Amino acid sequence: MHLPLPRSRWLKLLLVALLLTGNLLAGRASAEAETGSTLTRLSRKISQISATTPALAAVTPLSGVALEKSERGELESKLVRVLGSAVVGARSRADQPLSEAVARQRALELGLTLVLLRPVLEHGQLTVDVDVIEWELSFWARTRKPRGTVVVHASVSEPADAEIRRYLPRPPGLLAKELRFRAPEQGSIGLACGDTQGGGNSELLIIGRHQLFLGRLSQAGAGGRGSFLARRQIEWSSLSELSPHPLRAPLSGAWLEPGVVLVGSSDRSALVKLDPELSHPLFARPAFPTDLGRCHAFTATGIAAEASSCGPLTAAQPKTTAAALEVSSHDALAVLSHTDERGIVTTYELVSNPGGKVSLTIESPLEERKVHVLPGRGAQVALADLDGDGIVEAITTGPDDGAVDTIEIHSLRAEGPVLVASRKLGPVRALSVCPFEGKNPQRLAVLLDGEIRVFE
Repeated sequence: MHLPLPRSRWLKLLLVALLLTGNLLAGRASAEAETGSTLTRLSRKISQISATTPALAAVTPLSGVALEKSERGELESKLVRVLGSAVVGARSRADQPLSEAVARQRALELGLTLVLLRPVLEHGQLTVDVDVIEWELSFWARTRKPRGTVVVHASVSEPADAEIRRYLPRPPGLLAKELRFRAPEQGSIGLACGDTQGGGNSELLIIGRHQLFLGRLSQAGAGGRGSFLARRQIEWSSLSELSPHPLRAPLSGAWLEPGVVLVGSSDRSALVKLDPELSHPLFARPAFPTDLGRCHAFTATGIAAEASSCGPLTAAQPKTTAAALEVSSHDALAVLSHTDERGIVTTYELVSNPGGKVSLTIESPLEERKVHVLPGRGAQVALADLDGDGIVEAITTGPDDGAVDTIEIHSLRAEGPVLVASRKLGPVRALSVCPFEGKNPQRLAVLLDGEIRVFE
């Protein structure tokens, strides 16, 4: 339907201004919804759910996770304070966790609608089920429905961040527990870990020279090697032609998230976006993805230093005939946006430059840009807050001798990088850190030739 424009020039200008303002506000609201800490984002969602009459806001004890008594008490107090305050129109708010039965009884005694918030921490997600419960007006009607009537039900969820993980048990050390698995083929060049199906369970994508494998790890008995169980696999030749300008030492990377597999290889002439079944491909110019919206083109010698978008993605494969770019390049690259317990986002970029020098750039809205050079050489790099202490770790590998690499983990503390763990194995072909799955530390997957090692 088209609305007639007003005849007055000034009214037309006013109408255009109002439309632009509405679009800007909508865009700003959408952007704000994606920022902030886990609890801040959950609070925004909960504030959209409100009772139509005066209400009691109550939060039940946290379920889904085992915590020490003191840590549970601190976290539940924070959930009560932050989530309970998000309920719009509450006349009363419980100041401590209440069981469902106690919350219902208190709301009934106060004559208030109950907004009941049930937090659950599972598979790395903090989920809050929200019920708006109203009571029958007459005594006899209430005896037939003593638990009241749920008039609104909603469920909101966000990945747990540093603010939540700091209350969970810490691991005794990094690289302490090692599991071994057979890889599906020799000579694979890339590895990525992520949740493609949205159920909170991570899968591994193994990037071979000729095939892609997506699946999970099946653990063997004590002392034995487990296996990689491919849920889907596909030939590269059915997706993308060989690159006319391949690198002598191939590079590859991938980004996995619910509904998306985005993978690029210097061996191939296209960046490919697939669904969780490795089907319905879309294509863009060849690139190394660091997330869904950020890619680095492959150059004549490695990975371009400058980032660009990963699109446009089309159903037609791009034609790559021009020579590869002769620009400043990296041999390896990792990028992480880390949200701390205050909701402050700090960006980390870890790169391995030609010759193996590893440099780290840290950018925060509260501090000046910092650049560190890590000791040793790096062939593979990754970034994560592995142990959940709120401090990011840089994971690098470098050659020790002809057949062995050394994995080193540096804690990126305020005073500078500090080596906290190292391990010899290899040679290492790729690294990937799995998303937080509900317990510390995050899993570190390491691809060797014909084998996958997982540290947890």
